[in-house]
Amino acid sequence: MCSAAAGKHRLLLGGVALVRGRIRWTREAMEKARDDLAPLASEEFLRNAPFTHISLIFRYGSKAGLPEIERIRNGELQMSVEVDMSASAGKSLEALTAEYRSLALKALVLVAGRFGLDGSHLSAPR
Repeated sequence: MCSAAAGKHRLLLGGVALVRGRIRWTREAMEKARDDLAPLASEEFLRNAPFTHISLIFRYGSKAGLPEIERIRNGELQMSVEVDMSASAGKSLEALTAEYRSLALKALVLVAGRFGLDGSHLSAPR
């Protein structure tokens, strides 16, 4: 992750391919999902956390999965989630953004539960 992005955002989204393929709109969809969820991953939310940023990596593979916590490194909570490359490849920008937003929200809920953070605002309708 870029340090400039880490300074500006508390939630960082990225991706890596585990299988061959291409998903159109990836960068745009990640940026939109990140911006949509920025108020939820606020400094207030992370106040009592043992990290200052959350990095969620979408691992494009052959199946879909749920977000997993990897480790904390240099103040960043590293997480990943497997996304089905073939199912995501033909999605529109809006559909891909909704998928990333949903997975990132699940990741935030997982973080709140695991680290005892106040996640009551995470279930608010969006």
